[in-house]
Amino acid sequence: MGVSPCTSEYAEAQDLRAYADLPTDIVEEVPIPFSGASDLNKGLAGALGAVNLFGALYLGNLLSSPELAGVVLPAGFGVVQALLPFLTVYAVLYNVIPAVRFFRLKGENAEIEKRNRVRKSWKDALEFGGEKIKRKLGAAKKMQSSVERIGNDIVYNTGDNSGEDERRAQAELDAFDTKIN
Repeated sequence: MGVSPCTSEYAEAQDLRAYADLPTDIVEEVPIPFSGASDLNKGLAGALGAVNLFGALYLGNLLSSPELAGVVLPAGFGVVQALLPFLTVYAVLYNVIPAVRFFRLKGENAEIEKRNRVRKSWKDALEFGGEKIKRKLGAAKKMQSSVERIGNDIVYNTGDNSGEDERRAQAELDAFDTKIN
């Protein structure tokens, strides 16, 4: 049975708490905004898209009438008639792309909100979890390695117990060698 993401996030949070003084506030992800434009500009862009789509469909309806079947219009009208499929595709994409982006961002922001709720629930569990969690966190702090803080960085210091670690590693290697021989 695999480890759930919440359990792995909890274990990671405990590891970080054991090695550093973390702020008591949770760090929340910020939802991704749809656009940095003002509401007026977004409204005007939406209105332009609607007018553009309506105009392309109306023009397409006029040019596809039976009276103009097989007729090539002169000058500028002929260029518009030739470019009508591209204008229609442009008008549709001008409206569809932001709509798809809106719904995709809505889903991503829902996931962000879910992760923020999980963080808050784990923070609450750590703060109000009772004596059992407080004992476990205290024991984890006692077992922490030597850690120094330089500015905003956390640095592991191996100078204090490196000899002990080397002796333990050598003893394990010697035990392994005796088992092989």
